[in-house]
Amino acid sequence: MPIEKRITEALEARAMEAKRSPELDNRIGAWFAEQASMNKGGARMKKGRSKAAILAMVALIAIVVTGFSAKYFFSIGDDRILLNYATMDQARYEPELAAEARSQVEEVRRQLAVGESALVYSKALNELLPNAVNLQLPTGVSNPFLYTDLKEWQLELQQQVPGYRTFDAEALGLAFINGKSERAFGEVITPDQDEAVSQLREELKETDRAYVWKKLVDTGANKRFPAYTSTYQNAQGQIFTIMMEVMKEKVVMKSLIQGKDMEEVNLNGKQALYGESHSIWFSPTDENRSLIFVDTQQDSSIIYTISSFAVDVTKEQLIAIGEQMK
Repeated sequence: MPIEKRITEALEARAMEAKRSPELDNRIGAWFAEQASMNKGGARMKKGRSKAAILAMVALIAIVVTGFSAKYFFSIGDDRILLNYATMDQARYEPELAAEARSQVEEVRRQLAVGESALVYSKALNELLPNAVNLQLPTGVSNPFLYTDLKEWQLELQQQVPGYRTFDAEALGLAFINGKSERAFGEVITPDQDEAVSQLREELKETDRAYVWKKLVDTGANKRFPAYTSTYQNAQGQIFTIMMEVMKEKVVMKSLIQGKDMEEVNLNGKQALYGESHSIWFSPTDENRSLIFVDTQQDSSIIYTISSFAVDVTKEQLIAIGEQMK
């Protein structure tokens, strides 16, 4: 069974078990049923919609879910892309397991040459998941090339993302640390990696090791949805990442987010979503605060995500960065 169908069915089953009002129950059921129908061989997928994009988002979100009861739905997007978010109550989260999983992923990262990436199956990470999805899922890790010279990075962004939004970092007291041509956190797992995923899953079942991993061969699948991440730091030591995901195809992304409070905010007249979570396994503080908005270009849509793991970062700080981006 394809991994996207296993994820969809497992999440759908858990959603139906949660105790909610009948109205919300029907909304969640319809939400997952539509996702399942779109993934059956692509037969009912709308024209232009990317199966890889839907799978990537579902897989990434499923990895951070640790038990849920859906509460609220939020949507943001334009005529090209639509981002749907369902926030969930936190059922269980064990910081010790999350720290162990982070340590294992870092061990793998240190063994990768610059430009290489890998899939990691961790027993510690899987223990965070059973109550939510009843699946063993991998996580992606990479050792990307890092641009440390701001001018070189800006030139790269100008070439790859013409018309991207810039901001005055110095005015906000932010110093550039580095830039990379990938997502802020974790590699995207695409359908062409199904064979590697299956092999690692079986290997983990048969070994006494705490985790297993495998280098990935670059198939170019992720280049369809390129991402670029800039990292900054202020005088207080707070670190901020600004991620741009470039979408040229019509895509609908449906995301389940654990233990996260979300709200709509006004960003210079543009709709944006602000969220806080206190149980993100890949965060060294277990926390994450983020601001998301979509910028519509002529040939693409850019999803901007401004985020920080710092426990004392405020919503106003993230909004201040977003308001500066022009």
